[in-house]
Amino acid sequence: MQIDDRLSKANSIALESGVMTPLIKEELWSKIQYRRMSEGLDELRVTFDDEKTPTQDLERLLERNQFLKCQVSDLEDEIAKFRLKLIAFGCKLPEDSDSSTTVPTSPSNVPCRSPPPYPWTSSPTPTSQGRSTPPPSTWTPSETLIETRPDFTTSTVLSRPSWTTSPAPLATSPVPTRPALTTSPAPRGHRGPLHHLHTAAYTSPSHLKNITT
Repeated sequence: MQIDDRLSKANSIALESGVMTPLIKEELWSKIQYRRMSEGLDELRVTFDDEKTPTQDLERLLERNQFLKCQVSDLEDEIAKFRLKLIAFGCKLPEDSDSSTTVPTSPSNVPCRSPPPYPWTSSPTPTSQGRSTPPPSTWTPSETLIETRPDFTTSTVLSRPSWTTSPAPLATSPVPTRPALTTSPAPRGHRGPLHHLHTAAYTSPSHLKNITT
């Protein structure tokens, strides 16, 4: 029954303790659950029948006892590995003489290392020109460069010329116009070399007699 006591102790530490980190608790629970289901165990307890068992059954129980011892040893190794991982992350674990049964506390109660200091808190940072500037938190410049714009209050403002008087119109040359073409006949009083032809076109035949005579 010694193996049963050790399994109960390991079970209470790994599953019932509320100070274990979730990562270790989940890992241990999965391993214990898998091995418990594969071996047909009930809450990690080994039960013995009250009836007498033959020698073959006793040998089988001894082998099972040895196998369970190996399981407990593997679980202790897993706990030790996770402790080393927590130490590598910088968490300080409580000191205990029995490292096999010591379970690390919750991350909220474990004092961890502070993050490393930023580069600019230790030494000035060089700029692109090769000069080193002080850290931003402790920089106290002796001269403050302020960009000043020129004062335009006393400067002469150029004003645009006022166009109250209209400028003189530009001299434009007259555009020649073509004479209008008339289709009306020449007046009766016109005397020219073709006068008799014009008058003949607008006279009646009775007047032609007078012209011919």
